[in-house]
Amino acid sequence: MTIPRRFFSNQDHAISRRCAERRFYIRPSIETMHLLLYALGRAMEGRRIALYVFSVQADHFHVVLTDLCKPGQPSDLPLFFKHFNSMVARGINHHLGRTESVWKVGSYHGVELHGPSSLLEQLLYAWIQPVKDGQARSPYHWPGLVWRDPKTEALVRFLPEGLGATLKISRPDFACYGGRRSRHRPPTDPLALRRWQGLRRQEERRERARYRAALVARARGQSNKRLRGRRVPKLSASRIKRLVRDHMSAWRREHRPVLKQRPSRSTLPKVVEIRIAVPPGFEGVSLEDMRQHFREELLARVEETLSQRDDKGLPPVQEGEAQVRAKVEATDPFASAGPAWPNPRNRRRLDTRGLTEEEARQVKQDWRAFRGEYKACLHERRSGNRDVAFPLGTYDLLANHQVRIAGIPP
Repeated sequence: MTIPRRFFSNQDHAISRRCAERRFYIRPSIETMHLLLYALGRAMEGRRIALYVFSVQADHFHVVLTDLCKPGQPSDLPLFFKHFNSMVARGINHHLGRTESVWKVGSYHGVELHGPSSLLEQLLYAWIQPVKDGQARSPYHWPGLVWRDPKTEALVRFLPEGLGATLKISRPDFACYGGRRSRHRPPTDPLALRRWQGLRRQEERRERARYRAALVARARGQSNKRLRGRRVPKLSASRIKRLVRDHMSAWRREHRPVLKQRPSRSTLPKVVEIRIAVPPGFEGVSLEDMRQHFREELLARVEETLSQRDDKGLPPVQEGEAQVRAKVEATDPFASAGPAWPNPRNRRRLDTRGLTEEEARQVKQDWRAFRGEYKACLHERRSGNRDVAFPLGTYDLLANHQVRIAGIPP
């Protein structure tokens, strides 16, 4: 059963996605942020969404946005995340010189936001993450929220100062978002390149040891018999050494790193735009007043978070933008934050902060009714009824199984 999701017009969402095994594949280095932001701008093209914040941590990211689909029509959110996640996975794999999945098995984690304060709390939660985790003393020092385009020198800020702005992200020259990649092409990340070179040296040593062991075993079991009428020369130590040297020379030629870039056939645009929308309720307020309001809320939450860390006796937080960036650049992308055990109680799908108790109860009842209707339709379809109309929800059934959706013509 696919994850049922409700997609309403003008519905706010807070969505996150984690890397496989909690690896630091998307640590916000300069190159990685370039990959992610270009993929974000490309995935937003033509999609009916309003983005407010995009916060990148070492092993996951947070997105807060509004679904701008028309009432009764399929949402663009599944297509947006499908495009973004697949594009990022291809780019990160090429950047780190690896294969297989980048993201955790399953789908992204989404929370519906209901109530006047739920959107503000989720914005603050995404902004405050590096301070809460002890990675930076201020969100303005975290490279996953503040980044500068190395080509155009444009400053990207997913903070209160960036609300209402339009960002232009250039296409990264080192990135490869698709196509076949040679296993002998070195990765473009400096730390991954060092690791890749070490693995190649280990592979070379193993191949030398394997070939030499085969020659030694052949020499020990060799007799003076003739092979097809010819006498087989005995393998001496000097001959074994010479054969190993010739074999490894051929092996190095075959495994020579592919440094020359092939002519690019990419049709991706050279520049993409990311529009950071104004949160709902502030349309009639000037940009400066709106940004000042969120800036004051953020600074108050930063002081509160730092005070809580001091009360708990946690280690001091890293200070200074240069120190934080240097620490991020030195983080091993193949390291892990450790195992994460499932916690069913934390699988929250609704955020009703700011609603009255009666309103929150009604939202939860509607959610349970939607899930009940969805399960009933799924059971009926499995029983053989192909004409059953599902409620407007998950994208997978609509895209891959061509089911009927209530209110949408086939």
